[in-house]
Amino acid sequence: MSEENTPLRAQSSIPTDDDRAWLEHYRQEQRNTPARLEETAKYLAGIIRISLTIFIDQRPANLEPWTQGTLTVAALLWMLSALLSFAVLFPWRYRYREDSPADVRRAHRRVVRVKWTLLVCSVVLFLAALGIGVFAFAKGFVPAPSGAAG
Repeated sequence: MSEENTPLRAQSSIPTDDDRAWLEHYRQEQRNTPARLEETAKYLAGIIRISLTIFIDQRPANLEPWTQGTLTVAALLWMLSALLSFAVLFPWRYRYREDSPADVRRAHRRVVRVKWTLLVCSVVLFLAALGIGVFAFAKGFVPAPSGAAG
């Protein structure tokens, strides 16, 4: 029999205490993933609120007319981002059979996947809104008349 066709033999050994500790650490981290995603969404919602307040309330009067529409688009993106971050926090109902560990694991993976997707979409929308808002403020100022300095 050639070396290419030789079946591989699995060799195992009893895991060391360190290996068991790392496996338990990994399992615990997997269990805590939904809570960490929710905590991140809470922080993101706070940042969205603060930055949106700055861009809406602190709007200077000497902006070019095109910035009004641009800032409106940015505000809509911010609000959509906030809704998605709140959706991460929303207590969705996930269906699974409580007597089936495999079904519970599948439901947990589904929860993590849904929350992760919502959080990533929220971050992308927030960064887009922030970029659009900064651009509008940076490029939209109308220079003051030369005799107005004083």
